[in-house]
Amino acid sequence: MKLLRSITFLFILSLLSFVFLNSGSHAASVFDGIETQINPDSGSEKIKKLQNLLKDLKIYNGEITGKYSDIESTIINYQLKKGLITHSDDWWAWYFGKKTILELKNDFWENFEQKSKVHLKQEEVQKWKTSFVITAYYSPLPGQRKYITGSYSGDIRLNWGWKVTASGKWVFPGILAAPKNYDFWTKIYFEGIWIWVVEDRWWAIVNAGDKWHASDRIDIWMWYGDEGLSRAIRWWKRTVKWEILENFFSYNITFDPSKLTKYYPIRLSPVTSSKNQVTSMQKLFQELELYNGNIDGNYSSIKETVIDFQLKNWIIGSRNVDDAGYIGPKTANFLEKKYPAWIFKEQSKYPFSVSQIKKLDNTLKQLDEALEKKSWGNIGKINVYKKKIVLGITKVMLKTKNKITQLRLEYLKNNI
Repeated sequence: MKLLRSITFLFILSLLSFVFLNSGSHAASVFDGIETQINPDSGSEKIKKLQNLLKDLKIYNGEITGKYSDIESTIINYQLKKGLITHSDDWWAWYFGKKTILELKNDFWENFEQKSKVHLKQEEVQKWKTSFVITAYYSPLPGQRKYITGSYSGDIRLNWGWKVTASGKWVFPGILAAPKNYDFWTKIYFEGIWIWVVEDRWWAIVNAGDKWHASDRIDIWMWYGDEGLSRAIRWWKRTVKWEILENFFSYNITFDPSKLTKYYPIRLSPVTSSKNQVTSMQKLFQELELYNGNIDGNYSSIKETVIDFQLKNWIIGSRNVDDAGYIGPKTANFLEKKYPAWIFKEQSKYPFSVSQIKKLDNTLKQLDEALEKKSWGNIGKINVYKKKIVLGITKVMLKTKNKITQLRLEYLKNNI
């Protein structure tokens, strides 16, 4: 019994040391740790900070109201004086950003440094907050069936360039666009959709209080072309609980493509489709379990299947209409709605990096070796010991509220 208690105690002790090491919070920083990107859509608290700063620098002599309209002319006049803008109607005339900050630094030196740290100090990101407002963006491609703005160029502008991120990387599954007080490469766990990484930002991605958002806003990238747009529209806007993670966690989002994706473009015509195009549609309908005929590239083999599908789903009104048996935009759009991609591919239950899994597995290996040695290979004794250890881990799991810690303990418990 002493032996069992000793093994259990040592194991749980080493386990807890492993689980709770490296659990420090992630302190994010911004441009010298101060607020920037203050504009007419900013919250009143940020505007008050700016009013207080400019008042201390004797640039602004109005009241501290939190209204941008009260300070706008002060900022515009300063920008005109410094040559940052050429006219009060310029696009950035009113925007308090890095260029204006640098001019203030040059003019006021240490006084600006001291005053900005007092008045413009930005709140640090907390390790855990209640929720994010999460919206979605995608990368438009030429020749899509649909654009949210009606045009390819319009969707590129809407998605701020869409190819290269603010951190210099190309877009990829798992990327976030976050407000500027979230450092690049910050790993964030979203409840139910696993781990993402901050690699992008733009002016519309704001903190709570800006642009009437009650929570920090963040954007997640949804893929390219029609499929990416479809995902972004289905996601639209959601409020999700989140937690900042230690850096050794790896982001692990992948996209599960729709069955339709590999058969793009989805078209079928008895007149213009080649044998290869007919074969492609036969394979698609077979994969969707709508067709069980031969994959022979012969239009007549699949014609009735397509017409039956169109009739059943009210795409056509009768077998005799001109569109019967054709797969054009109407039928393709219906297929996309009826058989969408899952937004996120199902992930492993344990969102750990490879190195983290190796450490957990090494802990399990050491336990097995200890039990083998102390029980002289007696399977019955080993199983009794393991049950006791599982019970000990379960008790620890019940006491901790940290989601990731619970997952680590659960991984060990399920693999002992």
